[in-house]
Amino acid sequence: MNEDTNLKKIEWQNGVGLAAKQLCSLIYVSQLAPTQAQSLYIDPLLNRLNQEITVFYDPSQRSVTVTSHGLYCATAQMRDGVGCTITTRLPKTSTLPEVNLPKIQDKPLLNAFPEEIEKSFDQTFLTEALNTAFTPSHNSLAIAILHKGKLVAEKYAAGIKSTTPLPGWSMAKSLTATFVGLLVKEGKLDINKPGIVPAWRDRMDGSEQVTMDHLLRMTSGLDVLEDQSGADPNSRMIFEEPDASAFAANRGIKQQPGTHWEYMSGNTILACRAIFEAVSGTLENSQRFYRESFMKPLGAASFVFETDAAGTFIGSSYAIANPHDWAKFGQLYLDNGVWENERILPDGWVNYVTSHTPQSGSNSYGAGFWTVEKSDLEFLPKDTFYANGFQGQYVIVIPSHSLVIVRLGASLGPDGIWQLVKDVVAAKR
Repeated sequence: MNEDTNLKKIEWQNGVGLAAKQLCSLIYVSQLAPTQAQSLYIDPLLNRLNQEITVFYDPSQRSVTVTSHGLYCATAQMRDGVGCTITTRLPKTSTLPEVNLPKIQDKPLLNAFPEEIEKSFDQTFLTEALNTAFTPSHNSLAIAILHKGKLVAEKYAAGIKSTTPLPGWSMAKSLTATFVGLLVKEGKLDINKPGIVPAWRDRMDGSEQVTMDHLLRMTSGLDVLEDQSGADPNSRMIFEEPDASAFAANRGIKQQPGTHWEYMSGNTILACRAIFEAVSGTLENSQRFYRESFMKPLGAASFVFETDAAGTFIGSSYAIANPHDWAKFGQLYLDNGVWENERILPDGWVNYVTSHTPQSGSNSYGAGFWTVEKSDLEFLPKDTFYANGFQGQYVIVIPSHSLVIVRLGASLGPDGIWQLVKDVVAAKR
């Protein structure tokens, strides 16, 4: 078999894995109709492959199976509280464990009074900003804007509401950094302690020196290429492997830690496994930690942190929440890690995750968040930082303007985000 043929096979297998996982989440977590989920998200992603897949829905098992050409097959299954998990490579006789998780009480966002909005914004400009952001080619699904912690504007696509949980893709990386901060506050993690990856602790190739700081800043030197080709190791890791962190650890490093920056989801997967182990190493304990330490204080009840079959949160890619709860996440950071006068994150944590990683250069990456310090986004306020995910997912925080801007979409081309931010800032009085 030549290399091109082998890569094509890998691309097909990862493609059906992507389709099965995302359709499962969009249907059983987001509660979208199957036709809407497939046309909005999956068909544009798979491009030429989408005419050659067959999708089987099993509502009784809350599972989705996608096949192609009788050769490639992937299945994902939904569990209460945990969302959808890829089960493709599990033995047919195995079952995923169920978990008993505490119910989280939702706390609605505060709505700004009309006179407050009028005092702070030119409402005509603000409305125009949202309308422009919903230009059809942008494929925007939801926008929610907070000012001083209150909702001042929102807009949704047909079939989407403020209560619709939507995927954040790589915004999950910023959540992972948040969970690390929670454990630092509890004294359960030290971001500068070497040996954060258990499988590497006895090696002598430099990987034994990797710290949580390296993982959050994408400077570990990890060798899990991520190029969105569909045939890259990253795609296999998140769309096929039952134990993503073991896959990442087995790949090892290709650069010495701290010397090189490369955006790579495997770093975050390894960080998530460290979180998992720090909270006693069970699926239920880790999910309870996310709920009790993060969701409960914020009243962000819609968050779902999806895992692989080994129980590790795929914190590079698989977090789902409704637009209002994504906005609460941004507000926590706008308020320097404090929520309703209670300190949630360690003092100084927001400064840490938004501090520029020198090796990232003009990519302007922090430690789980993006910044604008060294970027070409010179038109933005210099204190802007943000979470960003595939297909145009954003939680943008602008402290100098007391703004949180959430934009969720299904974009593959231009998403209009920076025009939206410019327009919202310009609409301020």
